[in-house]
Amino acid sequence: MNAGSKNRNFKVHMKDGEFYIGLKVFTSLEALIENYRRHPIFKNEHEKHFLTQPFQHPECGAFLPTAVDKLLRS
Repeated sequence: MNAGSKNRNFKVHMKDGEFYIGLKVFTSLEALIENYRRHPIFKNEHEKHFLTQPFQHPECGAFLPTAVDKLLRS
């Protein structure tokens, strides 16, 4: 995630068809993304960051959630 002057990274783990980020569990990548569009994925006393748009990989031109869905279905 581009947070202005910094890039912030968040690991998403997948196990048994569920997506984990920190202590939160989501049934789909879309649910995870939608949650962090409404609630901050990062916050401290000075800033809050939300997901606003999907990452488009520069080499393949695909949006990340679409690419992940294709991998999960194969």
